[in-house]
Order: sequence, then C-alpha cells, then structure tokens
Amino acid sequence: MSPLSPQTVFHWLPGVWRLTREATGLATMEGKASISLIAPREGPTEAEYYESVRVRLENKLSLHGEQRYVFREHPAGFAVHFHPSSIDAGKLFHQLEFSVQEDGWLRAEAEYACPPDHYRSEYIIRSHDCFMIRHKVDGPRKAYVLQTHYRRMIVS
Repeated sequence: MSPLSPQTVFHWLPGVWRLTREATGLATMEGKASISLIAPREGPTEAEYYESVRVRLENKLSLHGEQRYVFREHPAGFAVHFHPSSIDAGKLFHQLEFSVQEDGWLRAEAEYACPPDHYRSEYIIRSHDCFMIRHKVDGPRKAYVLQTHYRRMIVS
C-alpha cells in the first residue's frame, strides 16, 4: 500500500467506513458512512459522503440520523461542501489542506461560522484504515465537542 500524502488523500477516501461519534454531554452515534466518487461534469473530481447512524441521546431516546456532503479534490486535500439536498446546498463547509505531522499522521484544520455559533475542526488521518474528525462548537446556541472516529470496513 502506498504511503498517504496530502496529494493522495482524496483518492484514499472512497469506501465504506464504520463510524462512532460522541457529542459531549448530548449523544452518542454509531453507524456507517460511504464515500463514492462522482463522475465530474467539469472541474475537480468529486465524491459524495453519505452516513446513516443510530443516535442515542443522553436521556436514552434513540433516533435515526443521516448526513450528506460533497467532497471536491484539490492538490493538498479536499473541500467539504453541503450536499445539494441540504438547506445550505453547495455552500463551503471546510477547505482542508493536509500536512504530514512528525508522527507521520496527516492533519488539517478548518473553521466555519454558522452565526452566532462557530466551528473549529480538525481532521486527522492516522493510517490507511482509520481517521478522526473533531468539531469544537462554541456560541450562544451550541457548546460541545463532536468527535467522530472512522474505521474502514472490508466489503466483500
């Protein structure tokens, strides 16, 4: 397997991922995410992110949740856009420029303003089969850390 780099990370993403997520003091989530390349009409290569999760709230209530995004390739990583089916259709969420850390992991940081709240995010790719996303959300409506761990699933 070739080493991951900022230039290869986008094409490493496609596949099926098992995810576990915690929203501090609010909920835990478990489920799957799939990332599939989309044949580009023009411009950069794109991939669709789709996740389906079981949400367990702190009060023990259980719900189903789904999310979709579009990833767009760029030379040192990718951009995350809200899916065309969302209320923020096409809007940029994160522009990710990865760098190699001393421990060999790839890391990118991003911010997003959702007035009056603010997201500070960190993406860490630890190996060919796992990565993590952490969002620290601050503001008058929201104050929590949302941390998601992904592990690649072997699909036969």
